[in-house]
Amino acid sequence: MRRSIHRRGGARARPRRPRGCGDRRPSTGNRRSRETRGTAPLSTPSLPDVDAERAYERLETLLARRARPRRGGESPRAYLRAIGADERAYRVAEIRERARYGRGVSEAAADEAVSIVDSMVRERVWWSSRND
Repeated sequence: MRRSIHRRGGARARPRRPRGCGDRRPSTGNRRSRETRGTAPLSTPSLPDVDAERAYERLETLLARRARPRRGGESPRAYLRAIGADERAYRVAEIRERARYGRGVSEAAADEAVSIVDSMVRERVWWSSRND
């Protein structure tokens, strides 16, 4: 057995094994699986679900600028209640909940969420340019 000069206390190095003997150490054969491990979820969400999530994230960013950021541990509904959001924000949150926790949303529902947030952003731009 050879000794490793890089380890303290003269710990023994692992003996070399021929490739293909169940060795899980990095090699060119399994590098691709190592690089992609943990990046892909078990089930990928559909595009309408992703659109609904992004619409809600945009809404939350808008409301954080307008009122206050959402606190850690605060549910989306409690946040909307606390800042006095209108019904459109509740509708986007409902669509997002179905996309995230339910069986998903249709393309029409995701488009509705995106258009609601787009209209709220346009109102915000108009409001800020008129009152600055």
